[in-house]
Amino acid sequence: MYKYLSLFLLVVCVSYRIPAGNDVDKQVMAAGESQLEVYLSKIEQGHEADYGFTNADHTEGCTIGKPYRLLAFNSDFYNKPISEGEDYFVIKNEWRVPVMLNGQSRVLLTVGGNSGNYSVTGMSDPLLARELQLKGTSMSNDDTWYLLQIPALAADFFVSEHDNSFIDAQFMPLASAVAALPQGKSAKPIYTLTEVGQMVKDACIKKDKHAEQGKKKAVKKHK
Repeated sequence: MYKYLSLFLLVVCVSYRIPAGNDVDKQVMAAGESQLEVYLSKIEQGHEADYGFTNADHTEGCTIGKPYRLLAFNSDFYNKPISEGEDYFVIKNEWRVPVMLNGQSRVLLTVGGNSGNYSVTGMSDPLLARELQLKGTSMSNDDTWYLLQIPALAADFFVSEHDNSFIDAQFMPLASAVAALPQGKSAKPIYTLTEVGQMVKDACIKKDKHAEQGKKKAVKKHK
């Protein structure tokens, strides 16, 4: 299986190129900036901590930081055998945009849409905002940044891509990935796409086996 998985990832990395994200990032950040005050005004007194603030913070000083575009493997990656040459990526038109205050990322805006029609749809995840900022401190601000979401495992990776291809992208496991993936498999600070694909596939197979064993045990108890 690993041979085909590695080949698939190599083919995707080489052949599938994405456009540079700087111009898109600027548009997404502008959308966030234009609607930031509206969302900050919705924070109720006494609930500041739910959004990464304290009641002593002056939110009028907030600014917008560099966004993270959502990235995922598609359903075929999880549900079917790996096929040579198939494209298993989904690059979404959705971003998590940091709300910055005093140099710290406090909370994330959710921005979605297409060029010329971006809008903010929510504000949440102060813990994720801080964790992503920590990961990004060692990466170039000129890179395109992604948040790789793996719903099947409730695991996320910070991704920094700098040459319009994922072949040299850096994948950094967030706390959710460290907790979800097999012990010892997510111990390194940075991984390649091939390594991440193998870890995810292994973890999903293990999870499916446990679920199947649980079903069999449940059937035996009812007999």
